[in-house]
Amino acid sequence: MSKRQKELYDQIKDFVLERQEILQFPKLAAVDRKFVKRVASAIQVRSGIEADANGVKCLYIEFDEAEDEEDVEAQEARARVMRKYDQAKVVDDEVDDEKQRDELAKAVYNDRFTQWKKEYYQVSALSYEGRATLDCFLGSF
Repeated sequence: MSKRQKELYDQIKDFVLERQEILQFPKLAAVDRKFVKRVASAIQVRSGIEADANGVKCLYIEFDEAEDEEDVEAQEARARVMRKYDQAKVVDDEVDDEKQRDELAKAVYNDRFTQWKKEYYQVSALSYEGRATLDCFLGSF
């Protein structure tokens, strides 16, 4: 769990413990939206997206209207899930921006692919001994 996700989880935890009516999350990154939806699903609260007057979409969570506040079994299930998230390790997320994450992933991929090409071509084509054998081999292509 990243630091940002820990902050979001703390908001959700306060929402559940205080039994608030609705909790809104404006302008979340895709990773954070997915995290909020996953936590909401795990603790069995409804999540959705609504647009305001300006057309800006906002993620929200709320309790199901049909749910009974005194449902002991549901409260125990939420407590178990929340204990799991409370015990989760918080990882320093040095790269907060999604664009930077994508660039970092591409750089890692390119480095690994370049390394693979070096190893593959060193074994298959360049390991031939003698210039004549290599010229003959390359000439056939």
